[in-house]
Amino acid sequence: MDAVYIIGDLSPWSDNETKYSLRSLEKHVSGIDEVYIVGHKPVFINDSVIHIPAKDLTFNRAKNIATKILLACANENLSENFLLMNDDYFFLQDVDAKTYP
Repeated sequence: MDAVYIIGDLSPWSDNETKYSLRSLEKHVSGIDEVYIVGHKPVFINDSVIHIPAKDLTFNRAKNIATKILLACANENLSENFLLMNDDYFFLQDVDAKTYP
């Protein structure tokens, strides 16, 4: 199972929220094959993460999110079932991605 992060163009906290969310994913979630970031690519992201560039083209946040999800789904390598993430999600205990609610 893959994890897909939807990231907006502007971060009020210098992308630290994304960094800490990724750290919690790595530390607490088993069963993740690939991590995708769709949208803005923070400077600390290395080649172990698959980046799909996308700009926020409208002021409508829901439309920007939907567009980015569709871009991720268009990637033929993305797992059929995936964990949809954003920089506000943090894991505080160990879980298996395949059985996560």
